[in-house]
Amino acid sequence: MGLPAVAQPQQGLTLTIIPHAYPNIVRQQDIISIADSSSHFHVLLTNTSAQPINIFEEWNTWGYYNLFFELTYPDGRKKTVSKGAENWYRNFPSTTVIPAGRSFVFDVNFDNDSTHRPYWYNSVLNEKGYSTECRMRAIYHCEDSEIAHKKRAWTGTLTSETRDYIFYHLDPALAAQKVSVSKPRKRRFLFFSPR
Repeated sequence: MGLPAVAQPQQGLTLTIIPHAYPNIVRQQDIISIADSSSHFHVLLTNTSAQPINIFEEWNTWGYYNLFFELTYPDGRKKTVSKGAENWYRNFPSTTVIPAGRSFVFDVNFDNDSTHRPYWYNSVLNEKGYSTECRMRAIYHCEDSEIAHKKRAWTGTLTSETRDYIFYHLDPALAAQKVSVSKPRKRRFLFFSPR
């Protein structure tokens, strides 16, 4: 399904990726640093309408998979980065409200370790090297369903602006190794007294 390249506000919502740094004279891309699973960046889902909007919460199947990303690498490869499968021990359709003029903040870490929750398929952390350039956009999609109508949850597809990014990350080969950090040597100071 071909989605437009520019940000698409729909039914009072906008979607925005918040990088760690914006372009400047030295570089043309936004910067995101995700060195490990504790690093993250934010995506804002903003209610631009005058009314509150319900969305499904991320902890249940109705909301967990709704945010995903499309990445295009300089060599032409296109990847969809989405959350990996989850075991649902408890699951029911709950929603949260985004008040008028306010935002819901998604924390995204692109963790590619399947033992962590959440983890992401096709993560940029799978790329070799310490930095990866790509074009990226976020997509938020919620299926129209009987449950969505019953819960009065927002449904539809929303995209952020497509922008150029540099991801700074740890090379997967090095991440698999234990990197030992040597302790700094103690400095010894010699004091001389004048004669």
